Amino acid sequence: MVKEKLSAAVTVLLILLLAAPLPCRAGEPSEVIGRMRDSAIAILTDAGLDPAQRVERIRSLVTDNVNFAEMSRRILAVNWKKADPDQRERFAALFRDLLEATYIDYIDEYSDETVQVVRERVKETRAIVDTIFITGDNEIPVVYKLLLRDGRWKVIDISIEDVSLVSNYRETYGEIAARDGIEGLLEQMAEQIEKMRAEKATEN
Repeated sequence: MVKEKLSAAVTVLLILLLAAPLPCRAGEPSEVIGRMRDSAIAILTDAGLDPAQRVERIRSLVTDNVNFAEMSRRILAVNWKKADPDQRERFAALFRDLLEATYIDYIDEYSDETVQVVRERVKETRAIVDTIFITGDNEIPVVYKLLLRDGRWKVIDISIEDVSLVSNYRETYGEIAARDGIEGLLEQMAEQIEKMRAEKATEN
């Protein structure tokens, strides 16, 4: 069940993040999410984009709208301090690639899902935006955490039905790092990404 919820969370993340970067002021995270949603739906329904173009646009836009460095720091938790700068950078890149390998499968499955922004809670440079993911007759509560950095709100976590993307990976990767060390974790992440990409290539 947790795995299914996290897969759904990545799908919602995809829908919200396919938008060009927009300038914003502090206190506007819900408006940013709304504009992302509208632009995302336009991209997902654009018949003029071929698969390669769509993937490349997604890769660029997700990278621009997620603070992977902060997300990585939260996932690694105590292991972040143990990792050297190179390992931190490699982890962030691998985690970005892992999410990409996950959400790529959902690009062609979009079928009129949308996201309704319910409310926002802002405290200085941090914000929580409550939304409802609407798919068919189902309405699923999804919560986004954002961080304001350099004048931009970016996503640092997403929870669907109380299952946090960051917390889930923190637990899983924490166990691996404790057993195999940071390098062992990085190696296993790289192997997982390679396996997912190979399976995708086989399907095509």
